[in-house]
Amino acid sequence: MNVLGTHEATVSSVSFNKEMNMLATGSWDKTLRLWDSRGTSAKGTSAGSFEQTERVYRTDMVGTKLVVGLAGRLVHIYDVRKMDTPLQIRESSLKYMTRAIACMLDGQGYACASIEGRVSVEYFDPSPEVQSKRYAFKCHRRPSPTEKDVDQVWSVNSLAFHPTYGTFASGGSDGTVCFWDHTAKKRLRQTPRYREAVSALAFNSTGNKLAVGIGYMWDEGEEGGKRSRPGVVVRDVGNEVKVCCTCLSCDLLGLMSRRRNHKHELFYYSLFYTFPIFGVSLIIIVWAICVLSENQFLLRALRWPW
Repeated sequence: MNVLGTHEATVSSVSFNKEMNMLATGSWDKTLRLWDSRGTSAKGTSAGSFEQTERVYRTDMVGTKLVVGLAGRLVHIYDVRKMDTPLQIRESSLKYMTRAIACMLDGQGYACASIEGRVSVEYFDPSPEVQSKRYAFKCHRRPSPTEKDVDQVWSVNSLAFHPTYGTFASGGSDGTVCFWDHTAKKRLRQTPRYREAVSALAFNSTGNKLAVGIGYMWDEGEEGGKRSRPGVVVRDVGNEVKVCCTCLSCDLLGLMSRRRNHKHELFYYSLFYTFPIFGVSLIIIVWAICVLSENQFLLRALRWPW
């Protein structure tokens, strides 16, 4: 085992850029360090240590851009070729602590997740036209078994973009993995629950495998950690990660495949299914009344569209 180097406090994030053979590590010691992964010693691999204003929670790289999520909901965006100052300093769109960051593989932006069961989709281009496309959504929630109209909210611990389709996966402390089409703003699929919280996700280079790290994330305090059984599950990935079209039939199939435990899904389900059935039934009833009453005016009116 080759030790590249050390931090003075907990190493909270590690990200790798294969195009530049560069490794970035972030720590609670408020430093961000870059390493040349081809080196064989700590002295030869260090590419610099950069002081941060806050503790580093998460990092990710794409191309020459490095996104750093800090305490205090800060997000710094760097060009790794010029690390003396950030290209952009932002405040997270999410209200609570940053838990995960993943860059889009096309280099257009990144996704950011928080402990409050939300994910935001952000873009690098600072122009108002592009920034108007960013949005956030709720996820990894389910109705409380004891309280009415109350959701249990779970932290989103990991994000990973698919190398081919550009969709992404999110893993939460509820023990599930969700696949999302961020362009169409849709959830594509949700996996059955794992026995522990999902702590990390990673696709392989071809995108047909997904490694799911599971383990206790301290959501229930110290007692919950005593029964934890961490592990890694490698699952096959199929059509659930493909970009979904936006036609009505796909919307209906998507609604049918989901658990209908949220109010907005129940509303759309009733809108697309109940209303057409009710409308057809009403036309048949009116037609029958017209025939029985021999009302020629209404009969002609009903025949007119056809």
